[in-house]
Parts: sequence; C-alpha cells; structure tokens
Amino acid sequence: MAQKPKLIDYVSIIMQLFEQFMQHHIPKQGVKQMQFCSIYAFKAQQRWRTNHPEVLQLLGRHNMK
Repeated sequence: MAQKPKLIDYVSIIMQLFEQFMQHHIPKQGVKQMQFCSIYAFKAQQRWRTNHPEVLQLLGRHNMK
C-alpha cells in the first residue's frame, strides 16, 4: 500500500521544477541583457523628447535637453 505524499514531497518537487525553469528560461548573460534593455529604453525616451517638444512645453518641461 502506497503512502500519502507529505508536504516535504510537494516542496521538493516544486523546488526541482523551479530550478529547471531557471536553467532553461533565464539567459546565461542575465544581467547584461537587462542592462541593454535599460539603455535602449533610455535612448528611446530621449528620442521621443527631442521629437515632441510641443508636448514637453505642455507639461512645463520646455528646458529639457
């Protein structure tokens, strides 16, 4: 007769699955990729500000460059 699983059995399975998920879904570079995303977002914001000076004036930020 099989025993009922205990809480520790469930926790161990969840931890194993999470570890496998992290290995397969998190890129090897991890931090570097996030840095590139941040740089890209910053440059996109800067381009938007330079291309929409009228909106900046409406917001009272006409002196941002």
